[in-house]
Amino acid sequence: VESLLEAQRSDRGLSLTDAVAMIATLERLIVDEASTLLRVAYTLNSFSSTQELQESELHEVLTSYLVLFEMGQKANLNSKDVHRALKSRAASVSHNWPFLVEFEYDALHNYLFASKNKRNPFVRESFAFEDALRIVETLAGGYGKWQNAECQQMKSELMDMDEEGKGIIPLHKFYSQPENADYHFTESQEYLDKVGALQQTERGMPTSALPT
Repeated sequence: VESLLEAQRSDRGLSLTDAVAMIATLERLIVDEASTLLRVAYTLNSFSSTQELQESELHEVLTSYLVLFEMGQKANLNSKDVHRALKSRAASVSHNWPFLVEFEYDALHNYLFASKNKRNPFVRESFAFEDALRIVETLAGGYGKWQNAECQQMKSELMDMDEEGKGIIPLHKFYSQPENADYHFTESQEYLDKVGALQQTERGMPTSALPT
């Protein structure tokens, strides 16, 4: 991949063969990374990648995978206790958690539907590591679209708070979402100011600017 990118930077361009080779290599890298992270998710849930999992157990592994995937390099890949506490806290306080679980649930059941003709309906459903990997590949492939849909939903909720249509929200309203709201915004004023989302009104009252 590096040599192909170097060819592009030196204005030699990429041939069709080069482009196909790059795509195939990137796909292989993605699958390899997904496999590695999935094995970590198995371990953090005290499962072996060689054992068959029941559906409820696979749900736990897949949500763990998504948590690790979201956290990237910040993820703790070694401590089961830390990971368990992280998932428990996310389920309790994170507005993102229900959407994450729904995304994972849909991927698993779409896989079951697609493979229903290959599975025995008279045997209790169980899943090998290869099944989990196929589902994870789907999760990785659809994550960007899922995250974009979530961002659009969050933006819509912010726009609903802008009653005057000026593209700004009084800060007290930004922080005072009702308990049944889908999102509760907890970013500090310092953070909002740092990213350019905090403005001062003529009266000196801070407001949060809406995303464009």
